[in-house]
Amino acid sequence: NGFHWISVWDHFYANPLQDRNNPCFEGVAAMSALAATTTNVRVGCLVFCALFRNPGLLAKAAATIDHISGGRADIGIGAGWFAEEFNEFGYGFPTLGERLDQLEEALTIFRSLIHEEETNFKGKYYDIRGAVCAPKPLNPGMRLWVGGRGKVRTPDIAARFGDGFNMPYLAPPSVADRLGRLRRRCDEYDRDPAEIETSVNVGFYLGDRQPDINPAGSL
Repeated sequence: NGFHWISVWDHFYANPLQDRNNPCFEGVAAMSALAATTTNVRVGCLVFCALFRNPGLLAKAAATIDHISGGRADIGIGAGWFAEEFNEFGYGFPTLGERLDQLEEALTIFRSLIHEEETNFKGKYYDIRGAVCAPKPLNPGMRLWVGGRGKVRTPDIAARFGDGFNMPYLAPPSVADRLGRLRRRCDEYDRDPAEIETSVNVGFYLGDRQPDINPAGSL
């Protein structure tokens, strides 16, 4: 039907949080179902929360989903932000710096498991000893997206680890700032910024009347 890419999300509650009884399915299972019931569209997640699952488990799930889809999977990983779901499901809610530290470790492990024969890693949060991810994804170039809206560390992490960089719900000036920071970090790491796909989440509001638009052109 002309769609190129469809994403699920990784939340325990629908957001904005208005009613905890609003249906919200788990992300890995939802992405697996999407992979199994489509044939052409690329399937992804913007983004899995690094703190919700061991990165070895997520890498195994990603490889499995890629096989289910016939090589159409893209995986996004971020540090998480939704405090209520962290706290109420028993994860606690670490500081942003701690969440980003854990994200960096998780991305290191995930990339290694997907691309290397064997993974060994010891950090503050994870200790991986001789792990092997078999089978590898059908698509050896399965893209890994880094998601987040932070000004400093997030573009740096995307430049180091990402095949894609997703920025959720930022205004155009902020997007321009993040892209500039991404390009500068790519220069530092000797990467071509053109290798990294970029995307922005925007809200879509369907109504039965013409919206009022201010002179700046925003709703």
